[in-house]
Amino acid sequence: MAKFEEVYEDTLALFNKHIESSSIPRSIRIKILSNEGLKDSMGKVSKAQDIIKFMTNYDIIILINEPIFDQLDEKQKEYIV
Repeated sequence: MAKFEEVYEDTLALFNKHIESSSIPRSIRIKILSNEGLKDSMGKVSKAQDIIKFMTNYDIIILINEPIFDQLDEKQKEYIV
C-alpha cells in the first residue's frame, strides 16, 4: 500500500517558488506529497478526483519520491520541478 507523507520544508519551498512564478492561476490549489512507492518515475501530477477535491479542497496533486529527489543536486531538482 502506498504511504503518503508531507514533503520536507525545503522541497515544498522549491515547488512553491516555481508555482508562484508560473502562470498557474492562484485559484488552483496544489498539494505536494511524498510517496516512496513511486517506482517508475520521479513524480506524478494528477487532477484531484471529485471526492478528493470535496474532502481536501485541492485541485491538483503532485506526488514525488522524495528520498530519490533528495539525492539530486540543486540544478537537477530545479529541472525536475
